[in-house]
Amino acid sequence: MELRRYPMHYNISVRYRYRAISRMLKPGPQKRLLDVGCGLGYMTARLSGRFQATGIDLDKDCIRFAADQDPKGKYMVADAGKKLPFKDDTFDYVISSEVIEHVEDDRLFLNEIRRVLKPGGLAVITTPSSEGLVKVSDKCHKHGLEKHFREDYTRKELVSRFLEAGFRVASVSYSMILFTQLFMELTKSVYSKKDKAFSKQSDILKANSSTMFKVYKSLFFIPMLLIYVDEFMSLFLKGANILVAGRKRQAGPGSRNTSLT
Repeated sequence: MELRRYPMHYNISVRYRYRAISRMLKPGPQKRLLDVGCGLGYMTARLSGRFQATGIDLDKDCIRFAADQDPKGKYMVADAGKKLPFKDDTFDYVISSEVIEHVEDDRLFLNEIRRVLKPGGLAVITTPSSEGLVKVSDKCHKHGLEKHFREDYTRKELVSRFLEAGFRVASVSYSMILFTQLFMELTKSVYSKKDKAFSKQSDILKANSSTMFKVYKSLFFIPMLLIYVDEFMSLFLKGANILVAGRKRQAGPGSRNTSLT
């Protein structure tokens, strides 16, 4: 598995979010992890060497690419917005990055994640935030034919959803604070001029071998430095992306809710 073959390896938002998510996880060869809405499987692949990792996505082309690139992981076509094709109490971790805003029923989405988690298991969700220092443009947030049922969430809204689903909220943090988000706006603007018909993540594969993208990849170490700057800024500023991590309660959704405030 070569990370450079994944277009998302050169996406500053994905790299930033992966760093934030991976810090929440404690690896183990017997621990099972599910990536809901894995796209091309970049995050799943990076974690498959440290977990028994499974990635699901509705895009068949994404799943085909992910399975071809990562023989250690397990990949399958499934709709993140419906009943997940797994038994209760199956996974130690469930991650889902930039997916909840694409599903029609976010309560069902979180309830299903809770169902497939083992008691005490951890769910880590990221999604666009409405509270960031930089307002995310439609060009960056909604590209081409992508469908969003929600534009973004506030901390209060997303934490409330977690509590309703029966989680104990363990952590809330922000990413894409300033410079990373401005860089993402720039790259999305350039890409959208080249390809306005983007409708799913697998469409990005078409650009992976272009001359412009090869040049961009060779220079990507420079914008990666912006992540370190923004991570420091996240200590005192909110960003364009929010992460909420919650543990599955042992006693079920009816138990008393507590949260980080």
